[in-house]
Amino acid sequence: MIPQQPFQEIPFSSIDENILIGHAHNQGNTSGCTVILSKDGEGFLAGIDCRGGGTCTRETDLLKTGMLVEHIHACVLSGGSVFGLDCSSGVTKYLCEHQVGYHTDVINVPIVCQASLYDLPMFLHEEEVTSLPHSIKGNLHLLPNYYEMGYQACCNATNCSSTIRENGHHDLEYEMNGNIGAGMGGCIGKAQGTETAMKGGLGTFAIQVGDLKIGALVAVNCFGDVIENGKIIAGCLKKNIKNFEQLECMNTVCDSNECSSLFADTEMVLINEYLKRKQDWNGFALNESKNECDQDNDSGQQQHFKEQQRACTNTTLGVVITNGKFDKAQLSRIATMAHDGYARSMKPSHTLYDGDSIFALSTYRDTTSSHDEHAPTNVAGALAAFVVEKAVLRAVKSAKSTGGYVAYCDLNKLLS
Repeated sequence: MIPQQPFQEIPFSSIDENILIGHAHNQGNTSGCTVILSKDGEGFLAGIDCRGGGTCTRETDLLKTGMLVEHIHACVLSGGSVFGLDCSSGVTKYLCEHQVGYHTDVINVPIVCQASLYDLPMFLHEEEVTSLPHSIKGNLHLLPNYYEMGYQACCNATNCSSTIRENGHHDLEYEMNGNIGAGMGGCIGKAQGTETAMKGGLGTFAIQVGDLKIGALVAVNCFGDVIENGKIIAGCLKKNIKNFEQLECMNTVCDSNECSSLFADTEMVLINEYLKRKQDWNGFALNESKNECDQDNDSGQQQHFKEQQRACTNTTLGVVITNGKFDKAQLSRIATMAHDGYARSMKPSHTLYDGDSIFALSTYRDTTSSHDEHAPTNVAGALAAFVVEKAVLRAVKSAKSTGGYVAYCDLNKLLS
């Protein structure tokens, strides 16, 4: 655990005044996107590390070492799974209109990298969530216009640090977290399906060590549970727990010992399922009657359908931003080390059901001598893991109950 000193928490927007962050969402507040731009239009040096088993990305191959592109002009996180990748087209249009991109003989070509998470269950009413695979099939009208959403997020992009300074203080709560942007439709703890999941969200956390500033923005939509100090604080609820109606946030949380009784524990759910399947198979081997065979086939089909549901309902996305001087290879290493923050705060993480990915961006400009030009990659990577962990926790703690998903702030209601 990194000690409290010698760093201090800072507002995310104060990492660099050149950072612009914009959020947009659909009318029903069920899905959204977050866009990171540079005020000067020059973009960022960037790296990435994708660790999950089911990623949904755009233009990320360009961030590999040895590829031509060094700078990207925008980084986009969104909901909507593959449909959400349309956000980048809206962002590209906005950047072209503002003459941002690599100059060619024909038109400016912006480089826009994106990763999407799966939040489609939020489009349906609470009672319809369990029948999602059939309800949404062929109903594209349920989906928002992600092209327009991406464009609108660019229009909304701002850096609020100047406003904070005018107020004479750095109000860390001024940063927008929770049900916003790419975290609008996020939910967590889906080992037993979405009906026992909780609300996820978007979280930010940033620190300063000497001249080095580094922060993380994370959209939490994980398959597993969220952990703090070794204890589950949000995630997969026990099946007999989630019996609430429309929730209004109480802004109070239950004691960690009391809360522990609410959770099924994702890892134990997976282990018990494995043991049950093994027991069922052993029973089948001892009894080869036709009825037993039919029952085994039915059980296998049910398990296959459950695996299909799990495989497309998750993914946590993150962006680490620093003002330090790093090249693309170093930034990719920082992104790799930042994944430790996922492992510390989400259990399990990087599963086949997740598309866990982290971008790493540097705002460094040669004309800015105040930046720490010699920050070791290992130091930045260790700090990146720390801010990612804290951003995950802030996302969950800032979320509000919606769409039938209870949030961390409302866990007390489940105990009453």
